[in-house]
Amino acid sequence: MQRLHSLMYQLAVIASLLVALMLNTETCSAQAQNFRTQKANPLIVNPKRVVFEGQQRNDMVVLINNGTDTATYQVSMIQSEMDTNGATVQIDSAHLDPHGMYADKLIRFFPKKVTLGPGQSQTIRLQLLKPSDLPIGEYRSHLLFRSIPRPKEISRIVPDSLKAMYFNISTSMAVAIPIIVRNGTKPAVASLGELKVHYDSATKAPMLGGKLFRSGNQSLYGMIIAKFVNKKGEETIIGVIKGVAVLMPNAHRNISLPLLLPDGVSLSNGKLVVEYQTYSPEATKESVLASAELSLN
Repeated sequence: MQRLHSLMYQLAVIASLLVALMLNTETCSAQAQNFRTQKANPLIVNPKRVVFEGQQRNDMVVLINNGTDTATYQVSMIQSEMDTNGATVQIDSAHLDPHGMYADKLIRFFPKKVTLGPGQSQTIRLQLLKPSDLPIGEYRSHLLFRSIPRPKEISRIVPDSLKAMYFNISTSMAVAIPIIVRNGTKPAVASLGELKVHYDSATKAPMLGGKLFRSGNQSLYGMIIAKFVNKKGEETIIGVIKGVAVLMPNAHRNISLPLLLPDGVSLSNGKLVVEYQTYSPEATKESVLASAELSLN
């Protein structure tokens, strides 16, 4: 009997440590505000950004549950900033710029909480409340969709008498998209610079590095296309990356583009032409915003 009690006590201690570890994992996940979309994301959000400009006052965002379980999402507005590598990080309320040009006060949205079964969708409606004396500029916030986790009972790692004491603390999943309000702004000017080809230290695959520069009072959003042009003038597209942004007030961001070389093509005896183009899933033709060349001997 004493051995049984000792075993139960050890199992309880192990379970407690596991629960503490899961709680710590959840806290770390909540603090790491990185909203880059995962390939296996159970929530599909469309479009990936919303821009209000001109006379536009209404728009919508569609959520689709792409997972296998029913999920509930809380919808809110947050403030964020982009670093020079393109990662978007939430700004803590204690560090908000009192003069920051945030869009949350200009946007009304509903509903603020949705529950979706597998394959179900929900429209989030957005309304711009734009005062007539709004100063010229670009205002931005992020619309955040955060899953509300459902605790699940642990039943395989503790004895029956202890099941009610321990729970699996699920981590929450979050997706955020920028909501931009433009008032009296002009399109930003883009340029490319500091281009160089290097090789990944682990895979040895060729990579294009450089910087995308922005000037003006609007953010940039587009795609980067890299083309190899041989001595005969024949072009081969060897790299594409879509959804590349430089958000206000940043003046530049670093770019890193994997280069995929087809058989018979090598990065020599030619040049690399790099273009930054507009990008819209609905567009039939994009326009070039910036272009640069890199000679390859």
